[in-house]
Amino acid sequence: MTSQSLKEAIRSILEKKFSENSMLVWYDAGGTIEPVIDQAVPKDIDIIKYEGSYLQIRAEIEKEGDLEKKRLIYIPRKPLKPSWLRDYELFGEKIEMSLPKLLHEVFGSRAKPELATVLTPANCRRLASKWDEVLDRVEPPLSEEKLEEGLVAALLDQSSRFDVQRAVLTFLAYPEDVKKRFEKSGLKQIFLKLLHRNGLPLMNELDAKRVAATLLLSEFIFNSEGIEEKGLEAVLAEKKFRKFWSDAVHEWAANATLVESFIQWSKKVESEYNIKEKIYGVREIAKVESFKAVDDVLLEEIEARVAARGVKGILENTEFIENIAKVRENKVWTREGKIKEWRVLRKAADVLKGIEDSLAKLARGKVAFTEAYFNQWWRLDQIYRELASLEKEVRYSVRSAFIEPVAQKYQEWLEEANNAFTKEVATLGKWPLPSIFSQTSFWKEYVKPHRKLCIFFLDALRFELQKRLSEMLKKKGYKVKHTAMLSSLPSITEVCMTSLLPHDEEMRLEPSDEELIVVLNGEKIKSKEDRQDLLKKVYKDEIAFLELDQLKGDPQSLLKEVEEARILAVMDREIDKAGTFISGDLLDYLDTLVKKVIIAVEKAALIGYPKTIITTDHGFLIIPEPAKVETVKGFSGKGLTVSRRYAVGRPPKVKGCFTLPLRNIGYESDGEILFPQGISYLPKRGAKEIYIHGGVSLQECCIGVLEVEPKGLGERVDVKAELSEPITTRIFRVKLVPLPTRLFPIPRKVKLELWSKGELIGEQKEIELSREPKELWLRLEKKIPKMVEMRVRDADTQEVIYTKSVSVALEGYDEFI
Repeated sequence: MTSQSLKEAIRSILEKKFSENSMLVWYDAGGTIEPVIDQAVPKDIDIIKYEGSYLQIRAEIEKEGDLEKKRLIYIPRKPLKPSWLRDYELFGEKIEMSLPKLLHEVFGSRAKPELATVLTPANCRRLASKWDEVLDRVEPPLSEEKLEEGLVAALLDQSSRFDVQRAVLTFLAYPEDVKKRFEKSGLKQIFLKLLHRNGLPLMNELDAKRVAATLLLSEFIFNSEGIEEKGLEAVLAEKKFRKFWSDAVHEWAANATLVESFIQWSKKVESEYNIKEKIYGVREIAKVESFKAVDDVLLEEIEARVAARGVKGILENTEFIENIAKVRENKVWTREGKIKEWRVLRKAADVLKGIEDSLAKLARGKVAFTEAYFNQWWRLDQIYRELASLEKEVRYSVRSAFIEPVAQKYQEWLEEANNAFTKEVATLGKWPLPSIFSQTSFWKEYVKPHRKLCIFFLDALRFELQKRLSEMLKKKGYKVKHTAMLSSLPSITEVCMTSLLPHDEEMRLEPSDEELIVVLNGEKIKSKEDRQDLLKKVYKDEIAFLELDQLKGDPQSLLKEVEEARILAVMDREIDKAGTFISGDLLDYLDTLVKKVIIAVEKAALIGYPKTIITTDHGFLIIPEPAKVETVKGFSGKGLTVSRRYAVGRPPKVKGCFTLPLRNIGYESDGEILFPQGISYLPKRGAKEIYIHGGVSLQECCIGVLEVEPKGLGERVDVKAELSEPITTRIFRVKLVPLPTRLFPIPRKVKLELWSKGELIGEQKEIELSREPKELWLRLEKKIPKMVEMRVRDADTQEVIYTKSVSVALEGYDEFI
């Protein structure tokens, strides 16, 4: 026999019956095929459904008066005795067929009595509505196993054939809700049988804790070597199924919808089964996902290897540390932020190797400093900054064994590298250095050749931060060119932002006791407003100004702001503000900045600026705490404009410093500028900062320019949500589908929410969508209303980009409505 779907089976019955009669009265006790009957009826047949009144059916037919017309009268209940429709039954034909009978007669099902008892009207209606997804086309005979799987898959709202892994993970994520569904439907014993058929221990009751223990411990045993199974035999999955359930554990831990339940169950099982005691001294445990105790034990072993040997201990164990960290960083405990130590250990090993290599090159003699920095050394700044930002989030033993020794070594490298660099600058006696692009040439080089351009002036975006931004933009689908550039001196905002502007004449510096005054094109430039005024004088209506945050707005509003301006200047100086401390906040801000810039680049393209230039004024030094930087002795700031890293005017000769004539560094000014060598400070009242700029160092002066273009003019994807309607379970599946774009599709991070009467009653973590749909599971948290509004929210802009109202028909939870 050929395979067919439920709708095709019903259609075949109807076609056969109507080949002999023009009227058919179909009684379906319990309305078991009602969800699909409309879709199964051939086009040339009218259907009249019973909706509470037999008289209404008679009135409708008699009013039309055409008894030769092909009509199906569908009654979702048992026939009455005597029948109100007896004359129609005699005129045409009467059949009594619900889904159980159809399964038996058409699909050849030979269900055992216990299975027949669960083919209730509710279960049958659910199976009928989900048939195409959970059973699809069936070739008789329909096996008992396949029917059982179809019933359970329909109950759990699975989107395809029964998936026992997904079924178990859904149960573990929402145990009480799923258990109620199984008990109310009568399918509990069938589900337990399916679990046992797939290698789980035999159970009489749905025990979520025991199921969680089976999965977690089976993965634990499968992915380790040397763990004793003694005492665990009764709870482990059968050996041939352990890889299967180990894979399920990895999916559980990786799924944004389910990971919270994974962490909760893992903690309970780890405690109950004394996992930490079982793994001390075990040879191979690094691949285990199930328990955080694995991280704790491995970290203790590494700390013991490194203890009391500082930098030497880390370097001697670098390979071991990196191999373990590489595996553990990909596990759920690091991904979810429960363990941050692996990132610290790996970054500590990385930065130490780089520092040792750099110090060896410095010891050997002549180094091409800017070339070395732009090609390699910037990574040391990036890794150390990320390492230091994690300091307060890791255990004390890791801070003392890894972060503190590395901080001392990093400061040693800063001193060695920059002492040598400043000696070379002092010997050369001028700035900028030969063959490196100068900041004062920025406007001429990057702006005038372009017809329409957006320029981002981002304060203190030092070279390693630009590298990270470049990588993020490339991942988002942009073409990025990164060019090295040297800042002007002194490397402060007032000087360097002005250097980026168009020059009709040379800049001048005018020192005073209070501040350093910058003069360009005859104008004193003290603030952002002064810089904007200068640009307005040059470009008049051809230039517009926006803050970075303003580019969150919708394109139509932005078009009104910029009108027909050829140049759009976008400004932001949050890094300079945030840089006065070093903590996780600085990294968090950078991530926020990256998101803002990506959105802004996209918006700029959509309002007619296909190319964006991103640049900065200066970089900065981060001095590890506790700072051991020398303060220059014998220096007097009298009559000078003085900062920690420079002094302008007529400075005296001071040991540990060097001076450059202002004319030698690009200014039409008399006088000199004094800089401390290396990373030293000039004496000044107040505490020494750990974030500094203004002087001559690779970190302060080596910056760059990013030229950014979409690979194809892009726009962020729109998103719609798809789900089965109405909602019939408290836990239900939603598919988020990215819609085709006219331009290059830029990924979008979204968050799915459920609302009822202005109240948030369910939500899921944010996910990123680009080209492929993704499925999420949602749970009605606080109440079960009759209608919910589903909202898809842009995680970056907080804009609601899709809404849909969906009815709720939730059997078994009527008391909540």
